[in-house]
Formats: sequence, structure tokens, C-alpha cells
Amino acid sequence: MDVVIRKNEVVFTGAFVAQNGSTTQPTSAEVVCTYLNRSGGTSTDVVALTYSSVTNTWSGTWDSSNAAPGVVDYTIYGYGSLIAALDGRFQIKANASNLTIA
Repeated sequence: MDVVIRKNEVVFTGAFVAQNGSTTQPTSAEVVCTYLNRSGGTSTDVVALTYSSVTNTWSGTWDSSNAAPGVVDYTIYGYGSLIAALDGRFQIKANASNLTIA
């Protein structure tokens, strides 16, 4: 499992691929991140992904500042005539010093 130190930004970048292997584009895309927040509750953030015609990829950035140490579950969605989803997870780590930073 990938590990991210709290307070870093996580960049999601990817392309959508059709069943035949060709790159295809949804009309919009987003990442939904669900995690334990610093107050001890569960938070869900939605990050809109932006398309780059230069690289044929979608990307967006999630800020881990509000996260407590633990696992972040995410789902990447593509909408429109192409509907796609991908699930994943990574771990947030933080030592006692890191946790004092708002």
C-alpha cells in the first residue's frame, strides 16, 4: 500500500481506456476520497479532475491536511457516454510533531 505523509498533496492522474484498449474520454471525472479526519470522524472529499488534451490524461489534487493517520479509500469516476470507476486506497502516516500542525 502506498504511504503519504500527512500535509502532503496527493495528485491523481490517469487516462480512461475502452475495452478495446483505446483511450477514450468521459464528459467529466472526479475522485472521491473517504478518510478519518483529525476530529475523529469520517470525511469525504470530492476532487474534480481536469482534462489535458496535451497528455490525454485527467488529473486533480487532494490535500491530506485534514486527514488523521489511517487508510484513505478513493474511487475515480468518469461520467457521460463513458461511465467508469476505479477503487483504491493508500495510507496516511503522521508522527506526533506532524499532528500538531493544523
